[in-house]
Amino acid sequence: MFSPEKQLKEIIIEEIRSEPVSISGLVRRLKTRGIDIHRLVLTGYLKALTDIGLIREKAIPPSKIFTPVGPKETNIYEAIAAACDENLPDRRHSAAVSVYTLQRLFHRPVFKRELTEMRVVETPELKHAAPAVVAEARRILAKSGYRIPESEPAYVVEGDYSEEFKTVMASVISAAFRLSHLALDTKQMTL
Repeated sequence: MFSPEKQLKEIIIEEIRSEPVSISGLVRRLKTRGIDIHRLVLTGYLKALTDIGLIREKAIPPSKIFTPVGPKETNIYEAIAAACDENLPDRRHSAAVSVYTLQRLFHRPVFKRELTEMRVVETPELKHAAPAVVAEARRILAKSGYRIPESEPAYVVEGDYSEEFKTVMASVISAAFRLSHLALDTKQMTL
C-alpha cells in the first residue's frame, strides 16, 4: 500500500502543505501515490487530525479545504524572554536586558503588562519612568489601539546593555527565521 517509513498522517500533511486540498482532491492525490483509501475513512482520519491540531479545516461550500497548521507564532515579548533565558542565566540581569531591549526597539518606557508578558519581575535595575514620558507613551499606544490604565507603571533601564542587546536581538532574529543551522556553533580561538 505505502512505505512503512512514512505514516499516513505524514503523507497527508505533505500533500496538503504543497496546496490546500478538498477531501476528493486528497483521495485522488493519495491514489497517485499508491494509497487507496475510501473517502469516508479519509474523512474520519482528517477529522481526527483536525481535532488533535495537526491540520486546519476550512469550509468552502460545498467542500471542506484542509491546510497544515504551522508552528505557533511567538510575539516579540515571548521572543525576547526566550532569547534572554537562553543567553543570560542571571534573572536580575536578564530583567534589565529585557527592558533595555524593548526600550531600544520602541523608543519608550516599558509598561508593567509588557514585563508580565516577558515573565520579568521588578528588580532594582528597573527605574520608574518620568511621568511626562509615560504620559506620551500612553498617548502613542492609545493611537494604536492599546489602552494602558493611568495606574499602570512604566519602567526604564539607565545602564548600558548594548552588547547584551546585540546578543538578544541576534538570537531573536535567528529563532524567527530559523537560522541557527547557518551559525558557527563554536568561537574560533587563535593561538
